[in-house]
Amino acid sequence: MAGIASVQAQGDTGASSPPSGPAGGDLSGTFPNPSVVGLQTVPISGAAPATDDVLKFDGVEWAPSAGTSTSVLAGLTLFAAPVAGEIGYVSGNNTAARASATALASSRAVGVYTGTANALSQGPRVGLLLEAGLNAGTAPAAGQPIFVSASIAGRGTNVAPSAVGQVEAQVAILLDASGYNNATGSVQDCVWLVTAPIQL
Repeated sequence: MAGIASVQAQGDTGASSPPSGPAGGDLSGTFPNPSVVGLQTVPISGAAPATDDVLKFDGVEWAPSAGTSTSVLAGLTLFAAPVAGEIGYVSGNNTAARASATALASSRAVGVYTGTANALSQGPRVGLLLEAGLNAGTAPAAGQPIFVSASIAGRGTNVAPSAVGQVEAQVAILLDASGYNNATGSVQDCVWLVTAPIQL
């Protein structure tokens, strides 16, 4: 038609267009479907990973490997198995250590008390943590939490029933350093903790 010019668009097609051409950096192949062949310029192994594998740097490349305790706990020094009367703990700097359970109790460690079997029950004595000047077997003041060491989970009596009534304490074993793992066996040293503070 006379007087109308025809123009053909060329050049930049806009930011929404997919990239094309060869890929670079940690990518290989060509766009629009390149392959990832590295992380931060370190090559990735072509080996297929197994279930639960993680990518681990082996000194040359990233390769699939099982996550072991050695790699996960790097820097954590594990202690030898505790003996009777000891408990294990991990300090703030990821160093594992052992300590005397009796020493922890006598130093008024919060929530810890050790009991020794007697001839009648063959279980740990029922006792009250020596905290804030309280002595084992004495009734705490109203509102004070009670931590018990008991041979029967659920119904430990560590205060005089005539004074404040029976303490209904749901207890849970934390550690049995003598090698037994039940509440009614012949246990020499146990650490117990009430699952929730008891308010009198």
